[in-house]
Formats: sequence, structure tokens, C-alpha cells
Amino acid sequence: MQTYEVLVVLPGTLTAEEVQAKQQEITKLCTEHGAEHVHVNDMGKHRLAYEIRKARFGWFTQVVLQLEPARVKEVQMVLQRSSGLLRFAIRSITPETKREFSFFTGLFSETGDKRTQGTTTSTFNQKVEAAPAPVNMEELDKKLEDIIKGETVNEKL
Repeated sequence: MQTYEVLVVLPGTLTAEEVQAKQQEITKLCTEHGAEHVHVNDMGKHRLAYEIRKARFGWFTQVVLQLEPARVKEVQMVLQRSSGLLRFAIRSITPETKREFSFFTGLFSETGDKRTQGTTTSTFNQKVEAAPAPVNMEELDKKLEDIIKGETVNEKL
């Protein structure tokens, strides 16, 4: 079994419920054609770089699965015939590309036969530093006046 990533772009005109239904349909299609350990990662709605079938926005979905290499063409043909997809791409995940994404850490065991119980981390959910404390406008005005008068500049020189 080889690990693959399928990136699917759905039309931005779909509602969240329709997107979930489409993701379940894609998962079902993949498992019917021999995929195992299917993991769906909803990446949200984003603006497209260019129009695809008159759509400016699309729902991005990442599907990570394990599949026999001989069956990849079957899954590709099924997805091509599936209606409602703007685009899709299938790529093989090698040990080198697994390191690129911390998302894959602990997702599959080395042998590929069982899903590990480890936690997965996503590069999309990194912590953001807190915003600086609000500035007191009176203190800011006083410092600005000092700078204009030249008092603060002379002290630093």
C-alpha cells in the first residue's frame, strides 16, 4: 500500500452542508475502489488564482488515503467522471514529502496496515502571538511633543 494525497476543489457556490455531503461522496468513491485509512481535511473556502468554470472561489479539501498503486488510475477515472468537482490532483506521498507537512506526523504507521493512535498536527493551526497591549493616547501625545521639541532626541544622543 502506498500513501496518496488527493486535493479536490469544489465550487464556492456550495453551502457548508453540500460540501460535507460531497466530501462524504468522495470518501465513499475512494473506499469503493480499494482505498484504506481515508482521512479528510477540510481546508475551507478560498479565492482561486483564476476563474474555473466561471467560479472565483472554491472549497478546498485534502484527502489522505492508502491505496494500491495499480488502483490509482481507477480512482482518477472515477473522480474525472464525478460531477461537481472544479479540479482535483492526486500525488504520491513519499517519506521525503511526509517531512514537508507536519500534518502527516502520526497519521499512518510505517507498515501502513493500521492507523496509529498518535495526535496529528496541522501547519494551518499554528499559534499566533498575542497583539501588543493598547497604547495610552495621552502618553503617546506626550512622547510626540517631546520628540517635536527635541528633548527626547537630545537625551538619546
